[in-house]
Amino acid sequence: MHDHTSGTRNMPTGVRRAVKRLAVNLPGVAADLVVAVSNFVAERDRSAAVVSPERVRCIWNGLDPVPPGSEEQQPDVRRLLGLGPNTRVIGCACRATPEKGVKVLFNAFDRLVRTSSRETVLVYIGSGPEINELSELRERLPSANSIFMLGYLPNAASLLRTANVCVIPSLWQEAFSLAVLEMMVRGRAVVASKVGGVPELIEDGVSGILVVPNDVDALAKAITEVLGSASYQDALGTAARERASRLFSAERQITAMLGTFQDVFLT
Repeated sequence: MHDHTSGTRNMPTGVRRAVKRLAVNLPGVAADLVVAVSNFVAERDRSAAVVSPERVRCIWNGLDPVPPGSEEQQPDVRRLLGLGPNTRVIGCACRATPEKGVKVLFNAFDRLVRTSSRETVLVYIGSGPEINELSELRERLPSANSIFMLGYLPNAASLLRTANVCVIPSLWQEAFSLAVLEMMVRGRAVVASKVGGVPELIEDGVSGILVVPNDVDALAKAITEVLGSASYQDALGTAARERASRLFSAERQITAMLGTFQDVFLT
């Protein structure tokens, strides 16, 4: 079984825990091995799902590296919106649902632009059940004209490759967050909530910035810090690309999965 689900789980106790332990570890009925996409998910499977520790293995998701300059001929948000090179761009791409924390990002952006004299815009790419609420929130904010809501667009990660910083403001426990990794392989500076498996991707202060979830002030402060220095943005992006290439490549994931199949089926 491949477990890539996000969120927390209730911890079973007493008789319920004993029955669940028996059910999920029953030979010939339960999965021979559970592959978790992060250590966070693996620990959740061992504790809340009561799967025997030896039957849980963590294999991080992987993506092919995106070589610098390989997407130059592709569209990007600066060209799409006619933004100049001096405009600071904050990017976010995710589904418009409460657990993704986009409302927190909108409020954090509104707070940071009040104290900034430089032209700064927020570009949000995504759609979903919360999109109308997000549109209404945008209209209420003084910074409304600087918030671009582009709806769902394919290749969102590529479009945001020219953003100064990309933000993943999740409120719930992300299993892994491909949204973070998609920016890392492109050498982008990332600010993300410290939830679920995200801290396994980002080394805080080195290959990105981690913030407490659902904290408008903390998010605004972190984004402002990254925007304040082009050299800092480059350093974070360079470290992110290197870390992604070293730990989260598609080749590494495939090799680990093939080894897992051999362990299960050839033993």
